[in-house]
Amino acid sequence: MTNTKSSRSNHFMFLGLLAVAVFGCQSAYASSVCTTATMAAYIAEGSCEIGNILFTFSSSAYSYRPGDTSVPASDVIVTPTGTGDAGDSTGFTFSTSGASWETSSNPGLADVNITFSIALIDSTNYWLKSTTLSVDPDLQNPDGYVGILAGESVQDLSKNVLPGINLTIAGNTEVESIGLGGTALSGTSNFLAKGVTVNKDLSLVVADSPNKVTVDGISEYFTYGSTPEPGPFVLTAAGIGLLLLLRWKKALLGLFGPLALLVVGAGTTHATPLCASGVLSTYIGSGYTCALGDATFSNFTYTATGNGTTAPTTSTNVVAIDEDGTVGFQVEPVWLVGGTETETITFSFEVTTASYDIIRFAASDTATANGTAKINSGSAATLKDGGSTLATEVFTCSSSLCLEGGMTELSVSPGTTLLVTDEFFMTASGGLPVTNSAHISNLTNTFEELIPEPATFILIGSALVGLAVAERRRRSRKS
Repeated sequence: MTNTKSSRSNHFMFLGLLAVAVFGCQSAYASSVCTTATMAAYIAEGSCEIGNILFTFSSSAYSYRPGDTSVPASDVIVTPTGTGDAGDSTGFTFSTSGASWETSSNPGLADVNITFSIALIDSTNYWLKSTTLSVDPDLQNPDGYVGILAGESVQDLSKNVLPGINLTIAGNTEVESIGLGGTALSGTSNFLAKGVTVNKDLSLVVADSPNKVTVDGISEYFTYGSTPEPGPFVLTAAGIGLLLLLRWKKALLGLFGPLALLVVGAGTTHATPLCASGVLSTYIGSGYTCALGDATFSNFTYTATGNGTTAPTTSTNVVAIDEDGTVGFQVEPVWLVGGTETETITFSFEVTTASYDIIRFAASDTATANGTAKINSGSAATLKDGGSTLATEVFTCSSSLCLEGGMTELSVSPGTTLLVTDEFFMTASGGLPVTNSAHISNLTNTFEELIPEPATFILIGSALVGLAVAERRRRSRKS
């Protein structure tokens, strides 16, 4: 009887530990309710909830450059709206508490960039269905030479490109804007996704006219609704997994300690300084070399030639990316041609891994092209191993919003030095500068490294435990 009670006690103890582990993991993701606060506070908090919707803001969620005035994240007010219920429009309004988002130089250019992710907390039978972007403009003397180019890109959790939004705001009302060759002041993107990442990129333009462009507010709303989900399959899989855990509970509990040490020990160290988010002028400095994950990056170069508008390298942000084995950079430039202008931009760097294979290369940018303006053929990201081209991701854009680029599967051994070159050829051949313009932002280059995951170790360990248990039973029967 004592052994039976002890066995039952062990069963309940293991189930208790399993429940704590499962629900403990879920509670780690619990977030506070979204309230009116500054963008700096949202970034510091990381995530918050409105009803059934979880919003996540990373350290690179906001930037403003170069502009006539500085508007830091601490001066941006984020106001939540909506209930987060199915069918209800839920999201935020972004505004400023100090200096406004504006430019009045002649010519002038400023860029507002806001990025965040959206996911459903309870996604059973629910899908995100749409997002709506609205801009509240204040244009002095609208005449086609002042305006706002607003592009929003949308990607799902697998980085698939979903329909985006492109607004060319040439007036202070929809009638005025459309009358000057622009668009409405708001736009909607429809899709089906469990979660998305959205990037709002607004360029404020003053061309050949000493006027002022101001953005008084930016609004973003999302809707979701019900769609059948294959819940029984998920429950069945979970049940099978629980049975396996119960069968091998002792062995798995014994493996947790060694596996944790193995996972921690899998990390690599670099003598090279870590790549830090900063400005482009730092990266293209002589001899600059830095590391992310297992990869070392070096030999950064940048050139911009033509009569278009480009932000100085001292105000072009570079965001280092190091997430779950994916490493690389997001360059946040302000590159624009309008009216009758041309511009050629080239950005390049080298990358080498020490211990891990490179299995994927991805490159993308957010761009708009309106009227006569284009991002021409030949604009692309190329990846080379010496003289051999391994990948080419095209950036050509000739109409509306373009989230270009893509991903290439690779098999590159450690120690191989790869060269990435991003090239853009932009032209505008006539017409009003605002409604005949092309704009590029958010140039991203990333690599995925082949890093053994903890799940792999658990599967291997489970197989070894199973063999050991079978062997022990076989010997017990013999004796």
